[in-house]
Amino acid sequence: MSITAFLSYRYSDSGEALAARIALVLKTLDVHTSEARHVDPTCSLNDQIKSLIDTSNFLICIITEPDHNHYLSTEAGYACGRGKPVIFVAQDSGNIPGSGALFSDQYHISLSKGEFEAASDLIAAVNSIKKKRGMSSGPPIVEPSPILQIEEENWPPEVEGKLLRIRTLATCLEYKKALEEAQNLYQNYPNCWRAGIAISACSILLNEFDQAQEVLVDLVERFHDNRRALSHTYQNMGWLIGERCEALLDHDPKKIEQKIDFYRKSIRCEPRVSVYINLITNLLRLNRVAEAEAELFKCMINFPNTQQAFLQQLDLQGEEFIQAVSKSPQIAELINHERRSAK
Repeated sequence: MSITAFLSYRYSDSGEALAARIALVLKTLDVHTSEARHVDPTCSLNDQIKSLIDTSNFLICIITEPDHNHYLSTEAGYACGRGKPVIFVAQDSGNIPGSGALFSDQYHISLSKGEFEAASDLIAAVNSIKKKRGMSSGPPIVEPSPILQIEEENWPPEVEGKLLRIRTLATCLEYKKALEEAQNLYQNYPNCWRAGIAISACSILLNEFDQAQEVLVDLVERFHDNRRALSHTYQNMGWLIGERCEALLDHDPKKIEQKIDFYRKSIRCEPRVSVYINLITNLLRLNRVAEAEAELFKCMINFPNTQQAFLQQLDLQGEEFIQAVSKSPQIAELINHERRSAK
C-alpha cells in the first residue's frame, strides 16, 4: 500500500530546510510526500491543494516561525475536517495554531528537545498512524543474541556444543585455540557455515588475512542460498578489508568504499544492528553524513535497541568511534541521549 504525507510549510529558507530533513526521514519509512509548490499555476490553487490533501494519508504541518503563514492553519484544519491525522512540527508547542482546541488530539512534536528526539517522535507518530489506519509498517525486528541464534538454528547437539565452546574461547581471547577447534569442526561438518565464520574471525584477529580471505570466498560459493550465512560472510569481508588496511597503514578511501559495499550486501541478506553500525561509521569516515543519518533512521525503525548498540560500540572502540560519529550532530546526540538515560 502506497502511503503519502502532505507537507504544509512556509516557503522560507528555514521552512524548506526542515521540510527536506523531514522528507528524508519519511523516505526511510516508505512514505511518499506531496506539497503545494508542485501545483499547476493555471488552475485553482485551493482546489489543487484540497485534492493533494484528500489523496494523502496524513498531513505534516511544519512551523518554523512564530508568525506562521495562516495557510498552514487552514490546510491543517481542512485535513482534520477530512478525517486526516495531522502531525505538527514546531520549535515549541506554543507555536502550534489552536493547539488548545481543534488540534489538541493531533500529534505535536517540539524541536526544542533536540533534532534526534524530534526525529524519534516523528517516526513514532508515523508508525502510530500506520497502525491505527491498518497500513503496513512492518513489525520491529527482534534480533536474538548470537547464542540464541545458534540454539535456534537446530544444529546437531555436538555441533552446537562445539560452536558455543569456540565462542567462549574467543571471548576469553584464546584465538589460536578457537581457530584450531573451528577448523576441526569445519572439516568434520562442512555444512556448518558458522564454523567457517569462526575461522575467518579468528584468522582476522590473528592477522592471518590470507587464510581469512580464503575461507570467506569458500563460504560465498558454498552457502550462496543461505542469507544468514551470506550476511555474516559479507560483514567479515568488510572487517577483513579494514584490518588489512590498518596493518599496512593503508587509508585509501577506495578501500572504505569496498567496506561499505560489503556492509550493504550484508544488510540486504539479513539486517543486523552491528552491520548498520559498521556501515554508518564508514559512511561518516567519508563525510557522507546525510547517507549515514538515513541509514541510522532505517536502523532505528527496525531495531528498538539501536541507541544501546551505539553506546556499546562507543565502549568498544572509544576515541576512534567518537571521531567518526562526531561528524553527525544527530548521531552524536543519539549517543549522548543514551548516555544520559543510562545514568
